[in-house]
Amino acid sequence: MKLFSFDNLKSHWSFIKIFKVVLALMILVQALTSNEVYLGIFSLFFLAQALFNVGCGSPSGCAVPHTNKIEKSREDITFTALTSTKKEN
Repeated sequence: MKLFSFDNLKSHWSFIKIFKVVLALMILVQALTSNEVYLGIFSLFFLAQALFNVGCGSPSGCAVPHTNKIEKSREDITFTALTSTKKEN
């Protein structure tokens, strides 16, 4: 999977992605109306992150890798009965 591809733009649209794009566009509009260059750069950075599903420097973002590997081990379990060695008076 390419990091910057048009497939990333067309896929994985969820509520969070739409929210990030709208928020970045709102910041960009504010930067344009107030003539703030650094705020515009800031908003373009977050807009690119939202559109290309990039965050924290990798395509998968900051998420923990998800594995469906379930280990099933059938070992014989042995139990040992514990008795009290305390003497009653």
